[in-house]
Amino acid sequence: MANWFENNATKSIITYSVLLIAATWAFYKFTFEESKIDNYKSQIETKQATISQYQSRIEYLEEENLKFKSELKDFEDWNSKSENPTLFYKSQYEKTILSRKDSTYNLKKISSLKNILINKNESYINKELDLIIGLTDVSVNYGSVLNISYGNNINNNYENKKVGETLLIKSEKGQLKITINKVNYINSIIEISIHK
Repeated sequence: MANWFENNATKSIITYSVLLIAATWAFYKFTFEESKIDNYKSQIETKQATISQYQSRIEYLEEENLKFKSELKDFEDWNSKSENPTLFYKSQYEKTILSRKDSTYNLKKISSLKNILINKNESYINKELDLIIGLTDVSVNYGSVLNISYGNNINNNYENKKVGETLLIKSEKGQLKITINKVNYINSIIEISIHK
């Protein structure tokens, strides 16, 4: 056998090279290619989960839209039958404004504000504390993106803040703790508490 390798050096080098290339290709195929496939599979599963969450959100919004349409039809019917609909709307508007004034007045008296709901693309404003909290986005993984201004410390962005996290903010007015109590991705709403 040793004589064959000595007598056929070129063939043995070519055979050895082919074996080495085949082993390297097999290692590459099963190591890197399989990991790529696993990575693509996990990306597909993540996208499918995101799509299903969006579908459930769309279904909820469609149901809400149907409710609003039926309420609007009731108002239109009532409007067409009423002699003076503006009086009704004016009285309802005044009731709403008065209830908001009372609620903010009561909130200012206490040192901790609880169960404050903020919708996406809306802000919570507390003039006495000189505090503005805006909800920029609610992500699929139930993280929230907040923009907070407090005193002279303005437009601070906080990304991917989740339930249970507390933000500590400071300004010349003092220090505040903002705790995220709930994050509702479907409705794009968060609930927070504020403590001095």
